[in-house]
Amino acid sequence: MSTRPTTIPIYTLSGGVGRQAPSKRLPSESQELINALCSVERSIEKRPGTDLMGIRLSSTEYTGETLGLDPTGVYEFFWHALSDDARFLIIVDRSASDSNKNLYYVYYYNQVGDYFEDNTPEDQDQINADVRAYLTWGGESELKMVSRGENLVFLNPDVTAGYTSVYDGVGEQWVTLDLDGQPTANVDSIGAKEKYLTALRVDPAGIAVYWDSYSSYAAGTEVLVIPGTATYDTHAAGQSNGVQDAETAAGNPSTGTTE
Repeated sequence: MSTRPTTIPIYTLSGGVGRQAPSKRLPSESQELINALCSVERSIEKRPGTDLMGIRLSSTEYTGETLGLDPTGVYEFFWHALSDDARFLIIVDRSASDSNKNLYYVYYYNQVGDYFEDNTPEDQDQINADVRAYLTWGGESELKMVSRGENLVFLNPDVTAGYTSVYDGVGEQWVTLDLDGQPTANVDSIGAKEKYLTALRVDPAGIAVYWDSYSSYAAGTEVLVIPGTATYDTHAAGQSNGVQDAETAAGNPSTGTTE
C-alpha cells in the first residue's frame, strides 16, 4: 500500500538547520529543496525567476560566447543592482596579479536594447597593490560580495584573518604576516607592539614599584631598592629605613618588602 506524497511548507529556518539521519527527521525536515534559496539573512525564500539574455557589446554587435574578455583570465561574476533599471555586471579577474592587466570589468546592462555597455575604467594600473593582491590571492574559494548602497565590499575567504604581525624571536623584532598568515622578513612598523617611556622609574616586569625614602607604603608592599640611592641595610643599628632584607648584587636593584 502506497501513500500519497504530502507537501509541508517551511516558511522560516529560525529554528536552525539540522543534519539528522532520515529515520530521525521530523515531518518538517527535508533533504531536498525545490525552487527555494536558503540564506542566513533571509532564511528561506522562493527562488526568483531567471532571464536568458544575449551577450553583445552593442545593439547590433553580438560576440557569441564572450564579452571580449581575455581568454586566459580567471573570472568571477557579480550582479550589482542600483535600481530596477540600473543593473551592472561586475567581473573580477582572479589572475590579474600584474598591474598591467585589468583587475575588474564593469558592464552596464541596457534593458531597453538588451545589450551590455562596457564601462570598465582604463586607469587600473593605479589600483593599490595591496587591494590587487587581496582580490587575486588564492583561488580555491570564490569571492564574496556585499553591496552597501553604491559601494561594493569584497571578501576573500582564502586570506587569513587575524593579527597583522608576529614577534620574531631570532631577529628580535616584529614582522608582518603574508596573506596566508605566515611570517615575512618585513619589519612591522605600524602594527608592532609599542614601547612606552615614562618620566618615572618603573619595574619592567610590573612586579614592584621603586622605593623612595620620602614616600609612604603599606606594610607588605613589594618594592625595588636601587643601590646607592638610600641606606637599605635593615640589620645595621640606626640604619633601618623600613625595607626588609634588600639583598642584591652590586649596582643592581633588589626586591624588598616594606615593614
